[in-house]
Amino acid sequence: MKKIYVFILAFFIGFGYSDNIIDVKVVRDYNTAWNYYYYKIKITALEDGIQIKDVKVNNGHCKKLVYEGAHVRFVSSTPPKEPLNLGEVLNVRLSPECNPIKVKVDTNKGSWVWNFEP
Repeated sequence: MKKIYVFILAFFIGFGYSDNIIDVKVVRDYNTAWNYYYYKIKITALEDGIQIKDVKVNNGHCKKLVYEGAHVRFVSSTPPKEPLNLGEVLNVRLSPECNPIKVKVDTNKGSWVWNFEP
């Protein structure tokens, strides 16, 4: 019986089991037109049908969020209504004065929080 438990544990550890349905990364980018650096949050769907309902950065203290990427026809201040499918990326551009330390993403399948180094 112990062998079965060890196998199941090894399976989940070996294949990187995770309950996350999205991956969140923070990228620093440069605006060449206006000569300033800013941060961008890249949200990648890890399965089909993920609707991003809200993104809060630093407990809502970073206000000027701009959505671009998958299902956004023009730059928008609200997340797209269409769900993301596996591998699709939604970018959230932050205002230059915002240094993202905590990112909370609300989806149709739950909420997730990521913490980043200051």
